Amino acid sequence: MDFDSVFENICGQIACLSRDQLLEGILHYEGRIKLDFTEAYLAELSDDQLRHILMAAFLTETKKQPA
Repeated sequence: MDFDSVFENICGQIACLSRDQLLEGILHYEGRIKLDFTEAYLAELSDDQLRHILMAAFLTETKKQPA
C-alpha cells in the first residue's frame, strides 16, 4: 500500500473516533515513540488536538517512499 493510501486510511479511522477512544488510543499507544501525556493535560485539549497527536503518532510508524 502506498503512503497516500495509508495516510487516508489513518485519517478516516481517527476521524471516526470518539473523545474516549482518542484518549484511550493516546494513553495506551504502543509504537516506536513513547507518548508521555498525563490524563489531566489531555483533558484540556480539544478533540481535534487529540486527533492530531494520535495521527502524528501513527504516521511515525509509516515511512514515505522516495519518488
